[in-house]
Amino acid sequence: MAIVRTDIPMTSELCDQTIQRLAEAYPLFRTELLTTPAFNRPIRSLVIGEGDRKVIYSASHHANEWITSLVLLKFGEELAKAVAEAARRTGVARI
Repeated sequence: MAIVRTDIPMTSELCDQTIQRLAEAYPLFRTELLTTPAFNRPIRSLVIGEGDRKVIYSASHHANEWITSLVLLKFGEELAKAVAEAARRTGVARI
């Protein structure tokens, strides 16, 4: 069953819950609390991998731009599923 819901608009609360659920479901991910700005809405990151090189994909900079968060979270979920399936087939879990 999919963790990322594509049938409803992404809210701040749903985004936070989805990130936490993805991190719990897939060992590929970890989550970090970046900050808690106005209205006490946490801003989390979903982190993949280790190393010196870092790339940030950011979404939902402005009000009512929730679709970009949904797209990035769905991409992350599909990536994690593919890595988990490859690990089951080959015994190697990496990207």
